[in-house]
Amino acid sequence: MSTVGKITSADMEYPAIGTCGDPVDLLCITVYRTRAITPIYIGFDGERNGWVLFGLFLCEGPPEYRELGFISEDNLE
Repeated sequence: MSTVGKITSADMEYPAIGTCGDPVDLLCITVYRTRAITPIYIGFDGERNGWVLFGLFLCEGPPEYRELGFISEDNLE
């Protein structure tokens, strides 16, 4: 990304980030600026020590979150 526009900040407080046996707390990101884009969900997995990207998939049963990618905290240093 060569230029950065407006940055919106959200804080997820430690230690209740939702890991170590608890569900992962997710931050939903939806973009309406240019067109409606499928939201992505981001959460921090303390057991794996990294950020997880999720998508919400509509199935025959209830909607389910599926992992799309993982970014280790080590890769961000």
